[in-house]
Amino acid sequence: VDEINGQWRRQWPPGNVTSGLAVSVTALILFAAVLYGAGPFSSADDWSGASAAYNNPETGGANGDKNRFPVDRYFGKESRITAVNNLMEVWGIEKPVTTREGSFAKIARVRKLSCFEGDFDIEKLLAINYPALLEIKEGDKRTGYVSVVGIWGRKFFVDSTGKNFVDKEWLLSRWTGKTFIFWKDFKKLPKEMKRGTRGKSVKWLQTSLNRLGYADIKPQTRRFGRHTQIAVIRFQSKNMMDANGKVGPLTKIFLYGLLPEFATPRLS
Repeated sequence: VDEINGQWRRQWPPGNVTSGLAVSVTALILFAAVLYGAGPFSSADDWSGASAAYNNPETGGANGDKNRFPVDRYFGKESRITAVNNLMEVWGIEKPVTTREGSFAKIARVRKLSCFEGDFDIEKLLAINYPALLEIKEGDKRTGYVSVVGIWGRKFFVDSTGKNFVDKEWLLSRWTGKTFIFWKDFKKLPKEMKRGTRGKSVKWLQTSLNRLGYADIKPQTRRFGRHTQIAVIRFQSKNMMDANGKVGPLTKIFLYGLLPEFATPRLS
């Protein structure tokens, strides 16, 4: 309400309002916008005019229930491809995804990325802090997909324009938990590192854990021993992962995301 009222004051200073009727009509429009919101799909610029947001069916307007929730945007047959292309854009990949490319893993591989699939909740999504593709369901009927490339309060932005977003409650009430994270294995690490693994990848892991404050392994031995395993478990526990002491895809995703030299897109 404060945000809306702030915009209202800037556009219609009280000193310039001479008609009581105009004030009443404006107040009613603002009240309606607050009461009904801007629907699940909206624009970051909507608050520049509450009446414009409320009456625009593209942003969840008031032209009947069929326009209030434009669910075909997320449940239509193109929702999957649109969501993936939104994620590719934030990774700086220009090659568009087509309907013929198959699984998310194949789409990622062709673009020199990897795709991690897991069951997340909102806390874990915020912790990993990567743009993600979320599977949603409308009751027991349709399955759809929403890309989330940025989060600001209740607004979950679906693309990199900074304008288009879904409402938090609308999305979380339909999210199945199934989440797809596209990521890049910058160091081309082994598929899994665990106790007994040897090599330069283990030295990089030891150095990285030292830098992030989870270990003090000196010297870096290139051998995944007890001290390295303890440091990995500490790192996993702190970042809401299954603390098994093994470095798999999710642990790598967190490491790359937390180390500043790797260009990974962020949710926030």
